Amino acid sequence: MRPVRLVSHMYWHRKHQFALEHDTYEYWTMFVPEEGSFAFRIGEHTGEASAGDVVLCPPKVPFHRRVAEPVSFHFIHLEPETDPLSPDMPAIAGRWTFQDKHRLASTCQLLHGRGVSAPTDRELLASHAVNDLWLWMLLERMPESSGQAGDSLPRSGDPLMDRAREFIARHACETLHLRELAGRLNMTPVQLTRRFRAAFATTPIDYVTQLRLERTCRLLEETSLSLEQIAPQCGYENGYYLSRVFSRKKGMTPSAYRKLHRI
Repeated sequence: MRPVRLVSHMYWHRKHQFALEHDTYEYWTMFVPEEGSFAFRIGEHTGEASAGDVVLCPPKVPFHRRVAEPVSFHFIHLEPETDPLSPDMPAIAGRWTFQDKHRLASTCQLLHGRGVSAPTDRELLASHAVNDLWLWMLLERMPESSGQAGDSLPRSGDPLMDRAREFIARHACETLHLRELAGRLNMTPVQLTRRFRAAFATTPIDYVTQLRLERTCRLLEETSLSLEQIAPQCGYENGYYLSRVFSRKKGMTPSAYRKLHRI
């Protein structure tokens, strides 16, 4: 993974409204909120971001945004040395919630450059912070580290279903509708389900659930987040519903699983 070049950085304090409801930029654009929140839409990625999140928009993709609560945030343009991502909407676009809040807070302090007076030193710190955020995000969102592994099912020999599998693996922990995926492949949901089952011996819905619960298990094992905090990171509306699905599929409650796997 290559580093990125910091093009520009600006900090906005308690912004009540964006000047434009949407804009398109020539560079990768990163929003790093420190307080407040804003709603966004970037292609198929939608949601609300607040402290602890980073929102990333690719070049030349419309970035729709609306302040939900007065928001303080870092507004960053950056440019990778080489684009490691596919030409269509990349997996890294949209919101990412970092688990290590202390590290994120420290990185934001570098962006502020407090206590550093020389402009060149402030620029150096900001560049370091942006590269840290970029590489950290790439590492966490790589399939093997995110629990959204596209290769958790073997390739089927059916190129269309391999595309479906890869799309599901990339977006499993987001709001995902079977009808939307079927439409992308010019199929009906019933046709997609039948063909996916023939290719992988499981349904698209069951595969989504598998990937979501894999991520849930990892967060239960590696963090102290509550189930209410884990649920939206794994594609569920709330902890109650996640608990029901988890208990049914795993044969134990999330709290019992956490106790069993904690060291």
